[in-house]
This record gives sequence, structure tokens and C-alpha cells, in this order.
Amino acid sequence: MKIKGKKLLIRELCSFGDYVEGFRLKDGWIKGKKFEDEKVIAKGVFFNGLLSGQGKYYHKNGEIRFKGNLKGYMEFAGFGKEYYENGNVKYEGEYRCTVWNGEGKYYDEDGNLLYQGLFENGIPAQK
Repeated sequence: MKIKGKKLLIRELCSFGDYVEGFRLKDGWIKGKKFEDEKVIAKGVFFNGLLSGQGKYYHKNGEIRFKGNLKGYMEFAGFGKEYYENGNVKYEGEYRCTVWNGEGKYYDEDGNLLYQGLFENGIPAQK
């Protein structure tokens, strides 16, 4: 434990050696970062080591992997943006159970728009 200003910085161990470090909120929630192999893999608000609400996940190279609404371990729900390892946007739009569902835009690794419209179960919807 460390003291930073008037807030207490805590470290909570999770499974498989990863941990969450941040500031305790009410009812067991922690606002902070999740580490794996000493690298930041997620930022946001955690409960029992799981990211919930608005947050970010990172690729192993440190680039953002996903930014948006999350519930549980790597479950994307609602609006979000997914990124390639080079930092370019891969998809932005609606998710349901981590799958592209609803209105969205899909890009190639160079940032060129490939499809804009409705997605169903991760693929462009047939019209």
C-alpha cells in the first residue's frame, strides 16, 4: 500500500498473477489499472479484478486494443472502438457480447473504411 495525497493506493491480486492497482471506491470497486507481467493491460473501474463500465484494454505492445463499455473479462457491450496493434481503428460501433452487432464502421489496418452500416453477429448484415 502507498499513500498518494489523501487517497490510499492499493494493490489487489487477481488470478494468474495479475493484479489491479488504484484507489478504492465504495462497495469494493477500484478505479485504476490492471497489470499482467508488469505491463498495463486495462484501465478503468474494476470489481473483483474485472473491468466494468467505461474502460480500455491494451495490446501487448502498449497500443489501445479496445476503448468503450465493458462488462466482465473482455466482454464488450454497447458502443466502443476496437484498434489494430498499429494504433489504427479497426471497428467503431455497437457491440453485444463482444461481437459487432448494430450500426458500425469497419476499417482495414491502413485506416481505409471498408464497410459502414448494420452488423449482425460480427458480419455485415445482408440487405
